[in-house]
Amino acid sequence: GLDIHFVRVTQKTRKNEKKEAILFLHGWPGSFLEYLDVARRLNSSSNTNYDLIIPSLPGYGYSDAPVRPGMNPTQIARIMQNLMQRLGHSSYIVCGGDWGAIIGTSMAQLYPGHVRGLYVTLLVSSMTWKHYIQLALGHYISPSLLLDNDEQEFLINRYSPSQYAKYLWQESGYFHLQATKPDTIGYALNDSPIGLAAYILEKWSRWSNNETDIDQSINSGLDRFTLDQLLSNVVLYWTTGTITSSMRLYFEYFSQALSGDDDKILNGPLAASVPVAVINYRNELIYIPRAIARAKYPNIKLWLYHTTGGHFASIEKSQEYVRDIEKFLLQF
Repeated sequence: GLDIHFVRVTQKTRKNEKKEAILFLHGWPGSFLEYLDVARRLNSSSNTNYDLIIPSLPGYGYSDAPVRPGMNPTQIARIMQNLMQRLGHSSYIVCGGDWGAIIGTSMAQLYPGHVRGLYVTLLVSSMTWKHYIQLALGHYISPSLLLDNDEQEFLINRYSPSQYAKYLWQESGYFHLQATKPDTIGYALNDSPIGLAAYILEKWSRWSNNETDIDQSINSGLDRFTLDQLLSNVVLYWTTGTITSSMRLYFEYFSQALSGDDDKILNGPLAASVPVAVINYRNELIYIPRAIARAKYPNIKLWLYHTTGGHFASIEKSQEYVRDIEKFLLQF
């Protein structure tokens, strides 16, 4: 088996006193460091007794890297379920963005009796040709065909089809590279700390500030984070030598999707018994309208918009992130 690194933030309580267990799952190019401030705020801002578990995904940070092919999001979901069971939690909340949202969604599909709530900042929903037609009709003919009133401005001004196509063209090259040839770029990045920093920080820049062209901003959005936050994450990748193993998750996911082996998990809906919170940040990579999201997430209890914030919201907007978690917990 693999050794899985995790941080546990908990409070001392009386014997048999119930705790609210929350599993935080990071993505790429992030790490467990993304959730440390959230954990600190949760632990100090509420009367609830929390047991907060923040693991490093396999191949990331201090967790072992897989030595055999096949470590896709579904397999990681099983590992995370085993981790929570070993820590004594048969029922827990899962919070995540990026890969964390994909893995958390898989956990909710595989273990609806254990995942008592799913909180995501990036939706995972397979878009069919019917959905793309809906998007086009909603944008060019009548937004009310697809969008609620509070969605219309959020989607039309930020995610029009033409804007979104341009954005994907400019920003999705990394995905194709990492989904097909992760080791090639990995060897290069492991050979140069400057190259590694440039590769990672470019993602933190654009995925937090996609409303401004890079050449129009001096820092391109990196001032939303402290230097310590940015460099701690880069140094973690450098000192552990995990940039290559972290990028292999894209290859495994792509292989899984093409094989069709886990089609029901990747494309099927969650059980209606699992409540879901969807938190939308304006500078997030992807936005999926609520009408489409309901097909995969039938029990959406909380759907919120933030006019600022992006892909790394747990660091950039940690106070709002915690507040939204607490709102979600009041829903059930």
